[in-house]
Amino acid sequence: MRKNRAMKRYVSLILFLFVIVSLKAQFNYMKPFQKKASYSQYKTGSFFKDGETESTETMVHRMGGVQKYTLVVLGIQGGGNMCNMMGSTLKGNTFTFGYNGGLFVNIWHNEIVSLQVEVNYTQFGLKNTLNTQTLTYTADSAISTLDKVSNSLNDVYHSITLPVLARFAFGSDVKFYFNLGPYVSYTFLAHEKGDITTQTSVTSGGFQTTTTPVVVPINQDIKTDFNKFDVGGTGGIGLKIYTGTNEYKFYPYIFVEARFSYGFLSIVKPYDTIYIDDFPPYAIHSRKVHPSVTRYNITLNAGIGMPL
Repeated sequence: MRKNRAMKRYVSLILFLFVIVSLKAQFNYMKPFQKKASYSQYKTGSFFKDGETESTETMVHRMGGVQKYTLVVLGIQGGGNMCNMMGSTLKGNTFTFGYNGGLFVNIWHNEIVSLQVEVNYTQFGLKNTLNTQTLTYTADSAISTLDKVSNSLNDVYHSITLPVLARFAFGSDVKFYFNLGPYVSYTFLAHEKGDITTQTSVTSGGFQTTTTPVVVPINQDIKTDFNKFDVGGTGGIGLKIYTGTNEYKFYPYIFVEARFSYGFLSIVKPYDTIYIDDFPPYAIHSRKVHPSVTRYNITLNAGIGMPL
């Protein structure tokens, strides 16, 4: 539990600092932010022809040395992710594979800084494989009963995720970039599939009787015991390659990106639990439990961006 809280604090602090730096960079470049049409005063001929060294250099100088135009990019992306959950109430859980994909809008502020807003379909969840044994005795210890339960379940959650990312890119026709920002998500469906196997062994007078394993298949929607909304942070690194070359990047590009996402809110809703006093009069009580079960994804995406 303490490790989970510490991780949330570190991620929140990094996200906060990154947003501050991003806003500062945006304000520093806000003054020279102009539309392409406003460059006519600097042109001696066609804006895209060669031989305009003096006018182009003058324009670049007056635009802050980096800014050349306002550019909006529309794109599509998709890929897979390895997802899991962490929490004090989880045992035996491992990574499971999921899919994701969606659309994005990237707004260039200059060649380095841009803002990207995405709408993605995302799968996340966990795979749970847990074996438990419960041994009980009669009052005189003459008979012992061993109950074995084996769970092999795969929980998959389907959500719509909206990340808002500050992006910093470096390079020319091949650009390396990194981005970071918050996201909000809405989970519209959750499904559990697998099986639960039970087996009982009874030992009495030195003889043991074991029942045949009973396998109960599970294939059901999870409807009421999870939170639909989540807020988290996401960030990653990527590489994009332009399909053409010129100074102003009016070409489509392809990209690959690795990203890590971490949710801040618990997936599991609070629930009531019943317990009995250890001493007489053994009264029965009800207590509200607030579990902390958060999700995280490691994603690998590829896609294409098309400048407008």
